[in-house]
Parts: sequence; C-alpha cells; structure tokens
Amino acid sequence: MPRIFGKARLRIPPSGIPENAPPINTVPATQTTPQGTAKQFSEANGNLVSIVDVDSPTVTVHLTSSVGTIEVIPNPSTMIWNNNTDKVSLTGSPANVNRALNGMYFRPPTADVTAVITIRTTDGYNVDIDSFNVTVGVGTPAAPAPQPPVNTVTSAKTTAYQTALNLSSANISVYDPDTPSLTTTLTMSGGTAAVSVAGGASVSGNGSSLVTISGTQAQINAALATLIYTPSAGFSGAGQIAMSTSDGALVDYDTIAITVGAPVGAPVNTVPASRVMTMNGTQTFSVANGYPITVSDPNSANLTVTLKATRGVLNAVAVGGSLLADGYPPKVIYGFWPSWGTQPLLNVSQNFSIIGLFHFRNSGNGLDNGSAAWPYPGWPARADVEAVRARGQKVFLVIGGVGNQFNYQTQQQSDNLLAALTPFINNDLGGIDGVDFNNWVGDPVGDYATQLIYIAGKLKTQYGPNFAITAPVKNSNAANRNLMKAMSDANCLHWANPQFTDNAAFKTADVVKNAIGTWVATPMPTTKMLMGLSSNYNMATDSLTLAECTREWDAAYAVNPTLRGVGCYNTESDGAIAFAFANAFKARFDTAMQSGGASITTNNSKQVVIYGTIAQCNAALNGLTYKPDAGITGADTIEVTSSDGTLTDVDTIGVTINP
Repeated sequence: MPRIFGKARLRIPPSGIPENAPPINTVPATQTTPQGTAKQFSEANGNLVSIVDVDSPTVTVHLTSSVGTIEVIPNPSTMIWNNNTDKVSLTGSPANVNRALNGMYFRPPTADVTAVITIRTTDGYNVDIDSFNVTVGVGTPAAPAPQPPVNTVTSAKTTAYQTALNLSSANISVYDPDTPSLTTTLTMSGGTAAVSVAGGASVSGNGSSLVTISGTQAQINAALATLIYTPSAGFSGAGQIAMSTSDGALVDYDTIAITVGAPVGAPVNTVPASRVMTMNGTQTFSVANGYPITVSDPNSANLTVTLKATRGVLNAVAVGGSLLADGYPPKVIYGFWPSWGTQPLLNVSQNFSIIGLFHFRNSGNGLDNGSAAWPYPGWPARADVEAVRARGQKVFLVIGGVGNQFNYQTQQQSDNLLAALTPFINNDLGGIDGVDFNNWVGDPVGDYATQLIYIAGKLKTQYGPNFAITAPVKNSNAANRNLMKAMSDANCLHWANPQFTDNAAFKTADVVKNAIGTWVATPMPTTKMLMGLSSNYNMATDSLTLAECTREWDAAYAVNPTLRGVGCYNTESDGAIAFAFANAFKARFDTAMQSGGASITTNNSKQVVIYGTIAQCNAALNGLTYKPDAGITGADTIEVTSSDGTLTDVDTIGVTINP
C-alpha cells in the first residue's frame, strides 16, 4: 500500500482531487521466466508496471531487483540513470515515465532463483513502494544464444591502372550456423563491383559502388564466387571492398584492401620552337601557320591545360555560347539573401549566378503537417525578384534552415507543403527558378528520399523541366550521399551542394579535395555538385577566409574540373565579404564554355585554364594568341602544363619581343 511521509497535508478540495495526492504504483502478480531469458513487462503482455499521480507534473521512480538487471525503454522526455543494472532510476512526467515502463525488461541470471523487483515512486512529498516476484528457471533451460554470421575474405590484392580485378578464385564466402538466409553488402572505395545472379541470389546495385546480395548462404556464396572489382575511371592508389553480412540481428564486418596501380604514361605537350615577334604585335599559334600547340594522353579522355605568360596576355579559342542547355553558365556562383537582411534584393552582387531566398520554413518543428511560410520580417518585394531575374540572375527559394529541416515522412506532409508553396511562388514572388531543400541540419530518415522525389516531380510538372531542385547537405556521410544519389537517379536533382563551412578541418585543402572524392565515389557526378564554402571569417575563428575558400576550390578543381561551381554560405550576402567572394570566383569562372567546346576560364589574361576532351582542348589551342603588354620588349616565356588529374607534362615556349 502507498505510504505518506512527513506532516499530513491531505485536503480534499471541491474538485474532488486531494492536494499533494500520493503516487500509486500498479504491479503484476508473480511472473515466471526461464534461466537467461528476458521477461518483458508491457500492456500488450498483460503484466504492465505503471504509476499514477493525479497532481504532480514530475515524479521519480527507483526500480531495484534482488538478482538480474532491469532495462526500461528510453524516450527523449525522461531522464534515466543506470539503465540495464539492478538499480534503475527515472525522472519525468507520469505519462513519460509510463512510456519508459511499458516494455520494460527483466534480464535474469542463469540459475533457478526468485527475483524480487521493487518499485519506489515519489512526487517530492509522498512515496509509494510495491514489490512483486519473478520465478526464474522452474527447470526450463535457457535458449541457446544466437550466433553471428562469419565472413571469409581474401588478403590484400593489387590490380593495374584501369584494369578490372577478378576475385572469383579468392574464396570469399559467408557462413551462419543458425540462420539460413542472409544479406551481404559490398561497399567499394575507388571502384565498383559486379557479380553474377545465375546462382539465384537477389542482387541490387550490381555494377555500382554499393552492391547488396540477399538469399541463402549457398546463393550468396555462388554470387561472391563471380565477384569482379573495377577501378573507377582515373582512380589509382588505395581502394577497398567493405563487406558486411547480416542475419537480421547480428552482423560481421570485414574489409579487403585493393591497390590500383598508377597510370602508365603522362600527358604529352607538343610545342613549337621559340618565337620572335615585334613590340605591340600578336603571335598566333595554329596548325595553319605551322606553329601549333597540341596535347595528347595515352590513358585519359580529359585534360586540364594551363597556359601562363609573365609579360603578355593569352587568349584561347572559345567555341560555343556562354550557357549550358539548362540555362546556367558552366560554372555558377550561388549566394543568399536572408530573411533578416536589411538591404533590397537588388543590392546583392550581380556576380552571383543564383540568389537563394533564405528561408521558407515549416510552421512547427519540421515533423508537423508539412505546412510552411516565410518568416518575419517579410519576403523580398515581388518587383525586386522580377528585376533580379530580368538582369540574368536566377532566384531560388530555400526551404528549411537551422532547426527547420524538412525531413518529411508522408505524402500528406508533402502535399501540404506544395499547397503552401504555390500561392507564395506565383503571387508573392511572381515566379522563381528553383527550390533549395536546406535539409543539412540532420541526416535523412525514413521515407525522406521518396517524399523529396515526389515534391520535386510535382514542382517540375507545374513549373517546367528546368525548374531546379538542389540541396545543400552538410554531412558528407553515406546517408546524405545516398539521398542525393537517389534524387539524381530519379532525374530530379539539379545539383547537390555539400558544405565545407564553419569547421577548422576544412582549412586544409586536402580534406576538402578528398571529401569531394568521397562524393564522386558514391558515385555522384561532379557536374551535379557545387562546393559549398563560407567566408564568415569575421564571425567565427573556424570559418574559412576568402583566400582559403579560393585555395580549397583550386585544389578540388584541379582533380575534379567539372565541378559545377560554388555556394557562398555567408550570413550577410549583401555585404562586402559576399561581394569579395563573388568577385573572386567570377574571375575564375569567366568565359567558361558550354559542352560544345572546352571550358575556358580567365581567358584573355596572363593565365588561361582549358578543360575538356583532348579534341576540345586542341580546338581551343588551335589559334591561341599571345599579345605582349603595351610597349614591352625583350624576353618572355609561355608555360604550357597539361594534367590528367594525376600526372602532368610541363613545357615552355620562349618569346623574343623586338622593338
């Protein structure tokens, strides 16, 4: 029975509920369980342990067991100490404490004993203590413990550059003593894997960097006996196959190290002999005049060619227009106009290809009915949105933000968001060019990919196939990479914007470059990727300076020249820092060409960078001009460097400038 300690305070008010009413425990009758077998107490099992307190918002419960351990079910609103021990304590509202008790486990020893479980509940004034017994054993032996699966893998392997590795004789296999059907997942680094399905196994992702094989042990082993690892294009160095096998409860994880050899043969430049020219003249390098500059490579289909002069200006041959088929330049610069901004939208730098309106946020915590709205103090003027678009910039609506992620789980939530978006886009803004799912605050869960693809499809149906769908994911982990790949495979992702912001680790160029490489290995094409950078260096010591932003871009671009561009995640995009960011990257991206020709950046300058196929590079070089600075005489040197991302060739052309 409940006990009441201290002075008597009980008074029955007109409501009928006594003040400082004591808590009341409810416990089951004596329970039984075999040795070593957990006993669950729940409403569904008819043996619930629970408490009631009619007037206390918070109670504390102490559970003790004379033998064995007790484990309650955690929930975010209940504080729990020493869970899965013989003395467990909980503090929270009566409802949340009961949530933790509903499903509670008692884990007995492997012996025939009688356990006494005691529950002591206090509301700070009153206490109730009750006990019940659990008879353990009664002659029933404990069930055998489940056994995990076991992988057998091979030792480290090597393969030549761009050469598939046949692992059919490597004796890679799986085994489980008590589970007939298993699931084996192969995750590749630096390559892809393929197996034969002739043995009857169910295989998904075959020929990709993530292959899942399901079936009986015999079926999985038949598939593994045909395993072939193929290095990714241009990859060399340390690769890996990570192999995990699950029986539904237990998992075994192993890795196979694979070294891919370096390419044989570097790019080759062919340059003419030294040239002599007159002051203020122009020297042309072409097949027609007998002084061509050409490049070749025995292994790589694409090259980056960098030309440098010290005392003159270089100009490559531009082929094609200034926009790609999707209406955007080959290299874009994405900036923000925040809801707290004090300047009109028109004051944002015109060097931003895209301006993201930050932000359209949910009406609750992101997991409500999906409805959303623009926050105080107000959205940008419709006339400003129309004027910005008229001057050639694109305008996106950012959906989400810190604490407002859109991690939707149901189609009803998605439909409610679409219903809120339509009048806002059409009436308040007068039309936009895309939406940016700012879901970087948390990792995707549940049915999020399905709902994003559904929302994207509806928007593209309503506003046209070039209506952009983008996402600035922050965490470069498998969950986010696979989400972006799912959207890309569904043909609804314009690009992903992995963010390298506000973290001291990103002040190292190799860290950012290698992280981009991880995305590419997903596989995620760099043509569908922006590099998200931040120059909030006036606000946080771990933010990148502008010099660090450009350095990190240059390092990643040298290896991945088809990166689509950068995003400037700056809190004041109408300020001087954002202008400096946009100006710096505009200089790098100027005159980049469409896919019909090579991509040419910083043309008509002392350093020109050309990227494309070997044929495209040679087309841009055929007619390259060199013009000395005004009034210059004497000697200059044109340096030609071609790179396939791993190996380079460097040559020089001497130039003598006579009066």
